Formats: sequence, C-alpha cells, structure tokens
Amino acid sequence: MTRVVAHGFLDSGSRAVRLLCVHLPLWANSVSMFTDDIGYRRTALILMYEDDIDDIRYAAEGISFAFEKLKQSTADSSTTENSVWATRILEHRQGLRSEEVVTLMRYFLSWKDLGLWKRLVKSSACSLGVVSFDLLRKAWKIFSFKAVSVR
Repeated sequence: MTRVVAHGFLDSGSRAVRLLCVHLPLWANSVSMFTDDIGYRRTALILMYEDDIDDIRYAAEGISFAFEKLKQSTADSSTTENSVWATRILEHRQGLRSEEVVTLMRYFLSWKDLGLWKRLVKSSACSLGVVSFDLLRKAWKIFSFKAVSVR
C-alpha cells in the first residue's frame, strides 16, 4: 500500500510548502518508473505549496473531493470557498448521480443561494424523478415560486 508522510515548512517568501514522501509498493502497475530492473522499492519526494494541495487533489480525485470539501464545511451560509467547490461540481453536473443532486439542492437551500439552485435545476441531471416534492416545496418557501420556476 502507498504510504504518505507530510511535513510542512516555509519557503523564503513565507509561503507554506509541504514535502510529501510517497513510498511506492513493488506490485503497483503504475509505479514501474520508480523501480529498477532488479525490482527495488523506490520513494518519490514531492514538493508543493500547501495552498495548491486542494487544486491538485481535485484534479486527481474529481467531484468526490469537491463533495468531501463541502461536507467538511460547517458554514450554514454560502462562503466563498463553498461557492468555489459547488461551482466546480456544477461544471460536471451532467454526470451527477441522483443522490448527489439532492445533496447539492439541500446545500443550496441551506445557503439560500438561488443562483446555484437555478444552475443545478436547469441541468439534465435534475428531474422530477430525482427531486422530491417536499424539497421543491421547501425551495418555494425559501426563494418564492416565481424565483424557482424554470423558463
């Protein structure tokens, strides 16, 4: 199994840098570039700025990481960071599963964010088969019927 050890330090400009030490197993197919002809295990050292880690993880893990970030947020209202992660998810809204659509709708209702709500509702991933009437009624109460009707 891959093991990651992280240590933080600052560069000369006081920007946080993280050193990742990744120990790669011999049996992993994707790590052949890290083994020599004899098959010794190799270690990869990666330096990156800490504030780039979320972007790198999102590039590698996709919307599951974005959902993880939203789940970790304890904000009851939309924050800039929450909006960024929600927008990233909505960029891939056609491939959302029904439970992900409902989760996003609940977030948008709790944040009272009509713009994000409308973007999601206009996608093909959102249909009456996915959204319960109770959720729609809640949206009508929060935003008004006129605001949530899609034209």
